[in-house]
Amino acid sequence: MILFITILLLIILISNIVIYWFIFFKTEMKRTMSWDTYTKIFSILFALPLLSIPVITSRFFSLFFEIRYYFHDHWPIFILLGLVLTILGIKVGRLALAQNKIRGLAKGNYKLITTGIYSLMRHPLYSAWALVYIGLSFICDSLIAIILIPFVLIIFNIKSFLEEKLLLLPKFGDNYLLYKEEVENKLFPPPYNYVLIIIFILVGYIGGLNLELIVGI
Repeated sequence: MILFITILLLIILISNIVIYWFIFFKTEMKRTMSWDTYTKIFSILFALPLLSIPVITSRFFSLFFEIRYYFHDHWPIFILLGLVLTILGIKVGRLALAQNKIRGLAKGNYKLITTGIYSLMRHPLYSAWALVYIGLSFICDSLIAIILIPFVLIIFNIKSFLEEKLLLLPKFGDNYLLYKEEVENKLFPPPYNYVLIIIFILVGYIGGLNLELIVGI
């Protein structure tokens, strides 16, 4: 049951991204008020799987469902680490939203933002969502959510690539190329990217220590 719901949420996440870009490039909807409505729906459907997967596969529900978890005895440490990552993600997201003046792609009233949090990373909202997802995965000690971390990061990289290639570069041209040269990191600038790598190595090491417990040998 839990696995089925997880797969369903992943399908919602992927199909929503595909439908978003199909509507944007293949229909006239983006020139209507309906587009603004859909972008709000898209945001909800995008957030739903990212927030739900760690929770529904959480160790907290192991009393009611057969759920395998990851950290076992090391869980308290990763609860604290997860809280730090989640709070950091929320902070990054709030900073990005405070600067984000893009409202309505068809209205032509948006501008390239290169200051503040955007001077550190080109897609801080995706960085924020990634941090929140990773943090929740640690807090909930969700084996499935932790396994899906690389997949989620790939999704964010694909989305940011599509936005840059199909939306931002055509709109801003050389100005965006210059911005890309000045801000090389899409999601995580140094030293934060190195910190995340160290965390992932530590998570992998813990997984090795708990391998027999994880796989149920």
